[in-house]
Amino acid sequence: MSESETEIKEGQRFRSRWKTIRIAYIGIYFVVVVVSLLWPHLPQIPTCLFKLLTGYPCAGCGMTRSFVCAIHGRWRESFEWHPAGLPFFFGFTFVIGAFLWELVRGSPLPWGPWLLRWGKWVAWLALIVFLLTWLLRLSFIRWGVWIAIPLRANV
Repeated sequence: MSESETEIKEGQRFRSRWKTIRIAYIGIYFVVVVVSLLWPHLPQIPTCLFKLLTGYPCAGCGMTRSFVCAIHGRWRESFEWHPAGLPFFFGFTFVIGAFLWELVRGSPLPWGPWLLRWGKWVAWLALIVFLLTWLLRLSFIRWGVWIAIPLRANV
């Protein structure tokens, strides 16, 4: 089989399952929304394995509560739990809206060019926000203030 025939088969395979993939993502999103709406009424259990094992928060600590607050419309509290929570919430909501639009329209949107141009920038920005948030939290735990000056302290 030639390379072009392989590409054609891959394209056909994608076209035959893109609806299933979109429906699965939409289903997962709505399960997250329902669980977030019920979260305040559920028994609170530790959700961060890193914090459970080390006693320190991980870079993503607070994201669950941030999503819960965002879904309840408490924007400021959502930001306070994790600064990346609101952008991720709105980003996921936008993508789910685009997936719904694709299903209504009957064909997928051209995600490839956008991902090639902006995907790595979004990923790097998310990584930087997570690491800076983690640094802030760890500095507060260690020194009792946000970003202790000097950053290097005698122990």
